Amino acid sequence: MKQTRKKYDAKFKVAIEDIQERSTLNELASKHELSQLMISRWKNEFIENSAVAFDAPRPTYEALEKQKDRYLGKIGDLEMQLDLPSVSIGVAWHNQNKFCFCAR
Repeated sequence: MKQTRKKYDAKFKVAIEDIQERSTLNELASKHELSQLMISRWKNEFIENSAVAFDAPRPTYEALEKQKDRYLGKIGDLEMQLDLPSVSIGVAWHNQNKFCFCAR
């Protein structure tokens, strides 16, 4: 039978725990059932790639406003699609979320 590699979902969590140094590497390894070498590799990988979090380009204010306008336009379109059937059957909505059937 073919042996598959383990996939670790807690890689980030274990690396952070090791960086905090609240417990020894041996304690972490036994707690998470990992080898000390694996935890050390994850810690080094985390430290090497941590600068990427700060180097990522941030969206400009104009880009965020443009995206907001697109979303608001989409919401308006969807509201119109919801209102159209109620108008065609003669249902009118009032401010207090009450409705009445209007004669046409």
